[in-house]
Amino acid sequence: MNVNTSSAGRPCVALCLLASFVGLLLVGACRAELPHIDGDGEGGDAVAFALEPDAPLEEAPLVARIHILGDVARTVDPSEVVLVRGELTKSNLESLAAGLPTEALEERMLPATVFSSRGEIVVVPHAPFERLERYAVGIGSLGISVTLRAQADEAAVLHRVWPVGPAAGPTVYCGDTAIADEVEERGSLTPGDLRGTFLRGSPRGAAHHCLRFEPDEIVTQGRFHPPPLVAGWALDPTPIDAAISRTVDVAACEADEVRVAAGCALVEDDRATIRGPNAPALWMMHGDAGDTVAVTEAGSRFVVGGLAPSSSVELRVDMLSVDGRWTAVDLDFVTDAPKPRAVINEVYANAVGPEPIQEWVEIVNAGLAPLTLDGLVLEDVGGVTTLPEGSGVLDPGELALIVGAEFDPSGTYDVPPDEGTMLVRVDKVGKNGLSNDGEPLRLIRPDGSLSSTFPAEPKPKAGRSVARATPAALDDEPTSFFLAEVPTPGAPNAPEDRTD
Repeated sequence: MNVNTSSAGRPCVALCLLASFVGLLLVGACRAELPHIDGDGEGGDAVAFALEPDAPLEEAPLVARIHILGDVARTVDPSEVVLVRGELTKSNLESLAAGLPTEALEERMLPATVFSSRGEIVVVPHAPFERLERYAVGIGSLGISVTLRAQADEAAVLHRVWPVGPAAGPTVYCGDTAIADEVEERGSLTPGDLRGTFLRGSPRGAAHHCLRFEPDEIVTQGRFHPPPLVAGWALDPTPIDAAISRTVDVAACEADEVRVAAGCALVEDDRATIRGPNAPALWMMHGDAGDTVAVTEAGSRFVVGGLAPSSSVELRVDMLSVDGRWTAVDLDFVTDAPKPRAVINEVYANAVGPEPIQEWVEIVNAGLAPLTLDGLVLEDVGGVTTLPEGSGVLDPGELALIVGAEFDPSGTYDVPPDEGTMLVRVDKVGKNGLSNDGEPLRLIRPDGSLSSTFPAEPKPKAGRSVARATPAALDDEPTSFFLAEVPTPGAPNAPEDRTD
């Protein structure tokens, strides 16, 4: 912990205070106590800094609030308090006091909500701290700052999944591991002290890796923050913006879809694709394949996978809409028989070697039955390419590359296909090769129905492919696709190598 003082704004503040502050470093206290500041020779104000949850300033949790206590907290305007990455020097404090922070200092300022509460000033960062980084809170008019250092957090951080924008009602936080014990803990969102109860999972017990806050009343305006720690779990400090409730119109289901809450479900062999209503919605589901938590924007979709084909399936669904209301539905349906699923998995459009000879399109069988490649049609902006008779059969999970007749798999200039990869040779891939600027592709079944699409974005780069995050990733979701650092022809894609 470092505490700095400057004479800026308070010309009579004694510089010997700095020595007093530095002395506090030796005791390792979690609260930085400062002596009275004698600004006018008539006594002064006391000030102290403390963390919530309670911890030494040199061992701050990754999610924490900073409290400014003492007489100063009752006289200083919260707008004078700043949070920055790194430390605040004497000259930094002087520039803040003058209202003329340097461009470099402004770049280090971090978003935070600062408010007065019960005689204290509370600083709530809008994001978790980064481990081992230093941060400072400063009051320019007093020439005072305190420095803290973020350490590893014993409490796992639950990230907010709902709401995704302004909304009314409950807030939901989820993590990667289950919350083992039942939770029913009273708490409040601040400022404004919006009271409510923290509970595990959805109203009917789905998603034990999530924690939800059910407010005692629906608030339709204001900005709120959760407490930093609930039931031993740290909560994402991103502000929650309350909004006037919106009307939610249920989605109109197609002939092959079934109704589920305000949305629709397309049931296939090993999955159900859920399409949301006209406004954002949170879905928390439980079934034989486990829990699913997803958010739909207006009309967007997500996949509930891992279903048993040719089987009766039950899904317990809790849907939360932007008006703050939960809808409970038990969905019963019968899945289809196993079927193949041809998906465009990766596209290499900007080869390092000769173009268009070294370009390729990777196909994966993302289904549960063998896929016959004969007659599949690859369509680009310029025309169509039909896979010839004898192209081969892909078992579930297997991949094949559609390549031109002169394609060289040796890897002289470009990453070679994985050993044993099936190559389906055609006269040429695309009418005039694949566009280096990106272009939409479609894969069409022999019966004329659409099997898969691939977007024009992200734009290809020389020597890099555009890849699908997983074979099950939806065609119409931009987050389903990424620019790969290294192409993986004939092998599963590696989202950890994404460069976008």
